[in-house]
Order: sequence, then structure tokens, then C-alpha cells
Amino acid sequence: MKVLIIEDSVSLRRSLRVGLSNLGFTVDDTGDGSEGLSMALSGDYSLLILDLMLPSVDGTSILKAIRQAGKDIRVLILSAKDLTEDKVDGLLGVGTTSSLGLLDRDDGIDSGFQLIDPRPQIDASDHRQGAAQAE
Repeated sequence: MKVLIIEDSVSLRRSLRVGLSNLGFTVDDTGDGSEGLSMALSGDYSLLILDLMLPSVDGTSILKAIRQAGKDIRVLILSAKDLTEDKVDGLLGVGTTSSLGLLDRDDGIDSGFQLIDPRPQIDASDHRQGAAQAE
């Protein structure tokens, strides 16, 4: 599975890249929103791990552009912003019904981030998406 990480925190991006690589994922990453958007639109990714507060292009704009381009990619959002507002504006507002969910982290407390294997969530998302298409 190919994963794209768009996260401007160097330490968090590195931790995610190493952790996911150790789990067997192929990982590309960037800390810049514009570069990340280009990578997401031109690449064939199964999962996007996306920060909302990025330099050059913010995460919500990236998500909108990906959906408008018809890219079918699952999205995990990392955010230090207000989660209630982000969930409504960032997820529901741009039609990300196939998104895996929202991960919360406190700004500047990257050491508290615990990497988990996302495969069970991806499998569950596949199952839900398949059930919805069958209806």
C-alpha cells in the first residue's frame, strides 16, 4: 500500500514515515502543501495522512482539490486546530465520506503521538464502502 504524508512538522513526518515503512507501507512525504497537492494529484496513493495547517496550501484546500479531481484516496487528518470545526469544515464540507477519521494531537507535543497500524481501519473502511455501493 502506498501512503502519502503531508505534514510540516519534520519530527512527526519522520516518525510517521519510519513507523509506516516498518509496517511494510511504501511512504512518500513532504512538508509543503503545494508540493503535497501535486504529489497527491499525480500519484497513486491508497492513503493520505494530511495536516491542515501547512505552508503554501492548507490541508482543507488540498482535500477539496483531490476530491474535485475525482481521486479516490482515504484520508487521515492530523490537526492541532479545533476538532469540532475541522470535522465539519474539513471533512463533511468537502464530501470525504470515505475518510478514515480524525486524529488529534496537541500542537508541539509530537512525542505524545503513538503510531498504530492503520490496516484495520482501512479494512473497515473498505467494508463500509463496499456495503454502501451494494445498496
